[in-house]
Amino acid sequence: MKFIRHFFFFWFVLTLCAGPVTLSSQTPLPSASSAAPFAHPGDIYKQAMRPLDMVRSSFDNWSDAELGALSVAMRVARQACVEAKPETYFGEDVYDLARLCSLGQQWGKVNTIALQYIASGAEMHRTQAYILSMNSLMRVGDTNHAVETALAIQKKVPYDAEVALALRYMKTTLDPDTTWASRQLEENERPTLLVALNRGVALAATHSEAQMSTGDLFESGLELAYAYRFDGQGPEAAAWLKEMDAALGTAPALSAADQSQVDAARKRYALMGQHLPTIQIQKSFAPPTAKAVIDWQSAKVTILVLFPDWCTQCRKMMKDLSAFAVANADTPIHAYGLVYSQKSDSPTTPDPVSAEELTKDLQGTNTFLVPASTAQTFAATDFPLGIMLSAKGTVRTLGVLPIDAFRSDSYLEKMIHRRVLGSLDPEPK
Repeated sequence: MKFIRHFFFFWFVLTLCAGPVTLSSQTPLPSASSAAPFAHPGDIYKQAMRPLDMVRSSFDNWSDAELGALSVAMRVARQACVEAKPETYFGEDVYDLARLCSLGQQWGKVNTIALQYIASGAEMHRTQAYILSMNSLMRVGDTNHAVETALAIQKKVPYDAEVALALRYMKTTLDPDTTWASRQLEENERPTLLVALNRGVALAATHSEAQMSTGDLFESGLELAYAYRFDGQGPEAAAWLKEMDAALGTAPALSAADQSQVDAARKRYALMGQHLPTIQIQKSFAPPTAKAVIDWQSAKVTILVLFPDWCTQCRKMMKDLSAFAVANADTPIHAYGLVYSQKSDSPTTPDPVSAEELTKDLQGTNTFLVPASTAQTFAATDFPLGIMLSAKGTVRTLGVLPIDAFRSDSYLEKMIHRRVLGSLDPEPK
């Protein structure tokens, strides 16, 4: 899953800069036919909030008023940080100053102050201070020191929800040229991740309300299996998956939400190396001259992006996706959007958008309308789901894409050109 980057800056701003929050799990949206799939009110609440969480996760969906308020907060924080003298602060005020500077995006000062807090020996926000330092280093492009900080986190603070989330951020954000770093972080995390999985309950944070569900932990661990498979190391991937399954096998019974997420993750993973399943195209939004077909046969790499019609940021991505395909036509790299409408007879499923709105957003883009059953085919639980195909039409890897995946010089573009087209990477085994 090396081409996947989750939008964790949003989490850093709201969790580390604005205070702790409880992170909802990535529970799947229900189908209309599923009868009471979740027994506990907490699971139902997470499921009901999932579409809202997805929309909130992208700043592209924020209103002008919300963006204006955030801009004011950042401006105030930036000015206060510039004027502050870190040496005059002590104790928890040092950590609060680091959070303030992070909100103001004064990354160099954030790192200095975070290190000051760590050096003081204070324990209350030691983990968060390490994460602030790591994030600030990533923001200024100092990847090597950011990786060193991530490795220090694994050695010097307890493995909790905030550590697991921070490591996942690093593993999925590191540049394709630093694959060794993400692999090292993943390998180091293996024993602590297995212990967390074996508990069968959400991993809590030591000094905040943050949590990481068992389902999310399993998906995070599965990224190492994806990496092994992507690099042609099938036996290593199988061994690691067996270890995770064994940890879950002796754990207490999972909640219905966690079990559903684990099952969906396993189903997606099983698609690696398989030929692209048949996808029925119901309508094309592409220009009239374009064929309504997924043409992987004439491409070196094909990217599919699957999403429900109510996913606003996904619809907005389609113009970038189409421009990406045009820019890489000579390679050739093909890219297609796959949108589906889900009937809203389930109370937790958002109402589908109107045909007029859908056409307005997608007309002229490389997007096809497909049946809602396509989401079940790919066990899609979070969006936009990216699916990479090899020149043979087999699934090379798949996972959630960031909103900027198809913009110029994006992580996805770098990964394709450097790790796929620029090498002799084997097919997944």
